[in-house]
Amino acid sequence: MKCAGFTYYVRMNGYYQTSDDQEIVIPDLEPLYEAEPVAFSFDTPAWYVLLALLLIALIFGLWKWYSSYRSREYRRIAIKRLEGIKLTDSPESAALSTIQITLKQVAMFTYGRPMVAALFGMDWLQFLEKTGRQTPFTKFDLLVAPSSEKAVENSAPHIGALRDIAKKWIRTHA
Repeated sequence: MKCAGFTYYVRMNGYYQTSDDQEIVIPDLEPLYEAEPVAFSFDTPAWYVLLALLLIALIFGLWKWYSSYRSREYRRIAIKRLEGIKLTDSPESAALSTIQITLKQVAMFTYGRPMVAALFGMDWLQFLEKTGRQTPFTKFDLLVAPSSEKAVENSAPHIGALRDIAKKWIRTHA
């Protein structure tokens, strides 16, 4: 069979035949040559790229951690200041004023002066409760009343509890 001057091959009975009915014998092929396996090595450029990407990711992670650590520095300083209040050595008025000043400074740093500076009394305590987690400041309303001898004397047993709630607020606000 000829088809427009082309010769084509047909497989019949296990042999290839041409269109001219000539039998083609395909000789036995030699076994395939298999290359030796390539030895594993870190010398390829992809490993250097991967190492560079891992280093960049590590440096970025460390930078994010450090910037987060630095941004919470004011909290650590305020908690140290509150822990420095010795309830037995300090007069109650000094301890109370240190707690109030520390809370106000932390709040101004976090929420800004315009929002915090005008707050006092029950508004101030409600703001602290609203911005902290489980910090019941309103039960200490006697402690934020205008200073008087009677208020300071009655506040002595509550200073330790107020200090603990103030530390909790510093840890949990915003």
